[in-house]
Amino acid sequence: MYPKVCRIVTPVYPSKDDDVITSPYNSVLATRELTEHADCVLPVDNDSLIDIVSRCDSSAKVNEDGRCPFDSMNTIVANLILNLTSSSRFDGPLNVDLSEIPMNLVPYPRMHYLISSQIPAPFKTTTNSSIPRNINQIFRDALSPHFQTLRVRPQIDGIYIACGMILRSKTIQMSEIRRNIDLLKLKHMKFVRWNEDGWKIGLCVVPPNGLPYSLLTLANHTCIKETFIELKERFTTLYRRKAHVHHYTDHIELADFEQARENLNQLIEEYKHIEKTSGLVESTENDNASANIPRLNVLS
Repeated sequence: MYPKVCRIVTPVYPSKDDDVITSPYNSVLATRELTEHADCVLPVDNDSLIDIVSRCDSSAKVNEDGRCPFDSMNTIVANLILNLTSSSRFDGPLNVDLSEIPMNLVPYPRMHYLISSQIPAPFKTTTNSSIPRNINQIFRDALSPHFQTLRVRPQIDGIYIACGMILRSKTIQMSEIRRNIDLLKLKHMKFVRWNEDGWKIGLCVVPPNGLPYSLLTLANHTCIKETFIELKERFTTLYRRKAHVHHYTDHIELADFEQARENLNQLIEEYKHIEKTSGLVESTENDNASANIPRLNVLS
C-alpha cells in the first residue's frame, strides 16, 4: 500500500532460557512475515539486553525479586532507534536517510537481518569503564560482543555481507573515521569477495543526550543463521507433537506452520549459500582436516 515507506523492525527474539512455551511458534510465524514484508530487521534478545544493563548501568537492579530491569532494557532499544534516525533529524556532513540503510546493507531482499551494537551504552549512569576514551577505542569496541543486542559471534562464525556505522559527535573527523575503518577491515573483518567495500557511514554532529559521542554498528552477517537454526530446532521439538497448536488453529491453518518452517529453512540455506560461495565453508573444511582451524581475531 505504501511502497516508498521503509519498514525497519526491531523484534524481540526468544532467548535459550525463554519461559514462554509457545515462543518458537510466535517467532517462526513472525519471521515469515518479517522476511516477506520488512525492509530491515534489527533483532534483539532479552539475554543480551540484560548483559548490557548489568555491565553498564550502575543504577539498574538486575533480577531483583526475580524481575528484569525492563526500563533499562527498553532504553537500549529506544536509543537504537534514535541513533538510527539521527541523521534524518539533525545536521551532519554524512547524513543517512532511512531508505539508504536497506539500499546499502541489503544486497539480497530476504537477507535483511542486521546485527546491531551501540557504543557506549545509552545510560546516564554508564560506568566509566564502559565509555570509550577516544575515537580509536570506539571503533575497537564496535565489534565487541559485549555491546551486541543479539547473542551471535560475528568475529568467529560466518562472514560479513555488508556493514554500516552511524556516528554522533561534534569532534570526530572524517580522516579518523576512514583510518579506523581501514584498520577494522584489515585486521578484524572478513567480507564476501563481491562486496568488500560494502560499507555505509553516517556522521551526525549532534551527540546523544548526556553522552559525548556514540557509534551504532549495523552488520549484515551470516552468523545470524545460528539464531535461526536454534529457533528452528525449538520449533520442531514442539511441532512434531503438535503441542499447543490448538491455541492457534482458531485463527490460522496448520499449513501456515508448515509454510513458516519452510520459509525459515530457505532463509538458513540462503545464508549458508553465501558462506559456501565466498569460500568460507571450503576453507574451514580443509583446515579441519589438518586440525588447524583459523579464527578471526576477537576484539577485547
